[in-house]
Amino acid sequence: MNTITETTADPRLIATMLAALRMWQRLGGCMGLPESDIATEGGSLEPMSSPEIDDLCERLNTGEVKLLTDQGPTVEVWVAITDGRFGVDLDLHPTEVGADEALNDVMRNHWSSSYGRMPNHWSEARDTLEAAGLFLSMEAKDVSMATMFAAMEVRRARDAAESEALRGSGARALAAHAGAAS
Repeated sequence: MNTITETTADPRLIATMLAALRMWQRLGGCMGLPESDIATEGGSLEPMSSPEIDDLCERLNTGEVKLLTDQGPTVEVWVAITDGRFGVDLDLHPTEVGADEALNDVMRNHWSSSYGRMPNHWSEARDTLEAAGLFLSMEAKDVSMATMFAAMEVRRARDAAESEALRGSGARALAAHAGAAS
């Protein structure tokens, strides 16, 4: 399965498309030229009229017409979404079980004994956690492989930064302990 997404076009692309459309309009459709076969799908479509070209150019100029890009093959992933004090976090998982377990981990890490007994599943804790300012949800999405790989790189960089921060705080704690012992 491929996914088609909207894109913001390069201004040069829009300008070139507008110029080509206006030339096509000025030349009356270039009947007999190879481009005529492209515009009519080999004669199976009626070519656009001058007013239709005017309308299309106007819609391209105003951004009403969105260009689409083929992002290539897609894969279904499950997105575990947390939104709390530190912003929104989206974790992509190849299975529903993985996303579900990630949200259970978030619940366990943020549950306070003041909330009462911790539920067995994050969905049972949702109302309590939302009252405390932590929103949890999960949904399936089709994403391009490029998006998936980019998300994996972001996750690796975040994990490396967290690991480095932990190593740094561990070294500071050891140094403080050594200083206190002397």
